[in-house]
Amino acid sequence: MKIIPFLSLIRFYKPVGTLLLLLPCLFSLALIKRVAFFDDAYLIFLLTLGSFLMRSAGCIINDLFDHKFDAKVKRTLKRPIASSLISKKSAIIFLFFLLFAALLVLLQFNNLVIASGFFIMFFVITYPLMKRITYYPQFFLGITINFGVIMVSLEILEMATSSIIWLYFSCIIWSMIYDTIYAFQDVSDDLVIGVKSMAIKIKHNPKFYIFLLTASMFLTLLLVGFLESLSLFYFILLIINFLLFLIKIKNCNFENPQNCIKLFNFSVIFGFILLLSFILS
Repeated sequence: MKIIPFLSLIRFYKPVGTLLLLLPCLFSLALIKRVAFFDDAYLIFLLTLGSFLMRSAGCIINDLFDHKFDAKVKRTLKRPIASSLISKKSAIIFLFFLLFAALLVLLQFNNLVIASGFFIMFFVITYPLMKRITYYPQFFLGITINFGVIMVSLEILEMATSSIIWLYFSCIIWSMIYDTIYAFQDVSDDLVIGVKSMAIKIKHNPKFYIFLLTASMFLTLLLVGFLESLSLFYFILLIINFLLFLIKIKNCNFENPQNCIKLFNFSVIFGFILLLSFILS
């Protein structure tokens, strides 16, 4: 069995997706623990491993649902299932292996986290279908990919505080921003094949709506800071971080796929700066 197509199937060479799944978990941990963040090395390891496994499984689920669409889109036509490098049967077997490994990781947490893990699987499985029925699949992605915020709080505090809920909401908006930016790469193809996305919905005035979402995220993170009585350092770094992001958005040409992928990748840098602001708050 050739391993390269399977690594390609789980986007092994594109770790941005794993980081965007992991970072919200770390936000939650850092908000709760602050400078004691690094004391939980084993928890960070579990979150990292779990994020990798679930992102990998999510890629396979997405490709199984979308292989016919992928074959018609320039950016995705060489994906292993769409190009028949991997059969659907082999992909499903690999998927079950990843889900079993993810289950073993999940069982290391308390019962509340385990129950919430089974709950969010519904969204993991159904998210790829949303682009067929709504122009807002990015919202459902946000619900799914950021649920680690809630799970970490359930593990440490055995509850989700108001601050954690607002953090979760801000991360949902963040996902709507970066995934809409990512979706602009495929607008012309998506219009032809009938796939929906926020990028199509706002394509005539993208910067206005992305600025609006970014402002909403900023306000929710300000609220988190006030609710948790975070230090002045948090607010200063938060403002600097958002100004950098706004400049990047302003300078982006959303009709240029290369511009879009660069801005999408910058989301990881934005996330790490935000993580640092929580740790040092």
